[in-house]
Amino acid sequence: LIITTEEIVDESVIRKDPARTVIPFFVADAVVAVPHGAHPCLMPHQYYFDEEHIGEWLEVSKTDAGVDTYFEKYVYGVSNFDEYLEIIGGAAQLEKLKRIELYEEPPVLPWVSARNSGGSK
Repeated sequence: LIITTEEIVDESVIRKDPARTVIPFFVADAVVAVPHGAHPCLMPHQYYFDEEHIGEWLEVSKTDAGVDTYFEKYVYGVSNFDEYLEIIGGAAQLEKLKRIELYEEPPVLPWVSARNSGGSK
């Protein structure tokens, strides 16, 4: 079992509230820090859903060709996770998602806007 996490904290942090550890150490082979690894979903208190990216997926996934294009762009067409983060908008997009999660900026909801204007998104 390999666990990915936003950050690795000191053992003392875990020992302060051990009941929050739901995967026991003896079943984990490795723990790897992968900041923004939950993208395009949210990480509470750190960043919000990437609604624009999810909206893109919802639109292109209506066809097999769209799914193929999406996977080629975001999965097979990148050499590593950092490259993926650059393709989705890089540091600027990640900072925007942080501001949305902290209620400093309103979310962009493409399917709500499209529905209200009669579009198909």
